[in-house]
Amino acid sequence: MAVPAVWPSPAAQALEQTRAEGYDGMVAKRLSSPYLPGRRTRDWIKIKHLAPH
Repeated sequence: MAVPAVWPSPAAQALEQTRAEGYDGMVAKRLSSPYLPGRRTRDWIKIKHLAPH
């Protein structure tokens, strides 16, 4: 699994960049939220591309 670079940009711009690079979507998170293995929180959300570009 590849982990892309961080994009501190507007969400629409980051989502378009992930589509251009061939990812199936992106994960948006609060900057203050740590990774918690095996747990789901509302601080991390996955946004998937719904249709081909």
